[in-house]
Amino acid sequence: MPRLTTLVLALLCAWPAGVRGQDVDTCSASCALGMRCNRHGHCVADPEAATPVHHGTELAEPEGDGAYQHDGFMLRVTVGPAGAWIAERADVEVLDAGAARTEQAALDVSGAAFALGVDAGFSIGPRFAWHVRLAQCVLPSPALDGVDPHGRGDSARTVALLGPGLSYFGPIGLYAAAAAGVAFTRRRTYDGEGGLGDAGVGLNLDLGFEGWIAEQLALGGALRGWWSRTTGSSRDGDRSQRALALALALSLTYH
Repeated sequence: MPRLTTLVLALLCAWPAGVRGQDVDTCSASCALGMRCNRHGHCVADPEAATPVHHGTELAEPEGDGAYQHDGFMLRVTVGPAGAWIAERADVEVLDAGAARTEQAALDVSGAAFALGVDAGFSIGPRFAWHVRLAQCVLPSPALDGVDPHGRGDSARTVALLGPGLSYFGPIGLYAAAAAGVAFTRRRTYDGEGGLGDAGVGLNLDLGFEGWIAEQLALGGALRGWWSRTTGSSRDGDRSQRALALALALSLTYH
């Protein structure tokens, strides 16, 4: 009898404490998915548990709602001061000893100007946007140096550009833009008389910075360079205008 008692006590001591009085299936039911109960009554990883496979039933993570991103429709407005210079050349008739001959009159027009532009378009990638630009630069009261072939020195000048453009949005809010298209040059006297509605080609180059002030609205500034060349003709002969301008503009972009 003492030997039998000793054997029973030894078996009880050897049996894992975690399983005594506990059903293994009950232990396994309390383990997490992919775990099983070992012989000591502890939950361990089950190497035979298959990784659940989802066949397209899970929902894709949303890629964002466009907030603080350059995507979709874009509208940019720029406005600010500028400095401009226009070289005007025109053929004029002069009388020399009773005979008429044609000479080229040269007039340089320069002064403070007012620049305005509108870009409207769409994104074509995470950092690029295609748009159409309508821009103009107005010299309300320019200084004249040379001979005015039209004999009027009290006229304002306006140069305009209409054409396609491309914007690139870089890091830390920097952006660059270029636009090229049809350019126009027009003069208007203070009494309302217009003229020199000549057409040609033009180019704008922008370098700017913008920061988000709302989910789809950015505010900043840009340095804009302007070049255009326009030509026309009259009964006196041919005429041309070459314009250069540099503007510091405030920019507001919805994108």
